[in-house]
Amino acid sequence: MRRTTLLDIAFVLLLAALPFISIGTMNEQPLVWQLGFLLLVVGLLMPPALRLRRAVIDARDLPDVEEEPS
Repeated sequence: MRRTTLLDIAFVLLLAALPFISIGTMNEQPLVWQLGFLLLVVGLLMPPALRLRRAVIDARDLPDVEEEPS
């Protein structure tokens, strides 16, 4: 998947989390607000995870120290 698509999914998760948290706390339904909190955490962790994944991929593209430039 493209990076922008994954960031869009993270944004939608963040937006979807807020009503779940609100409805769950107002109606005293723990499962609903916990689901909202889970969506919030996943949406918040996706962008840093994408940055870390990209850094690992770029590190493999770097030449070795002993390798001569071509």
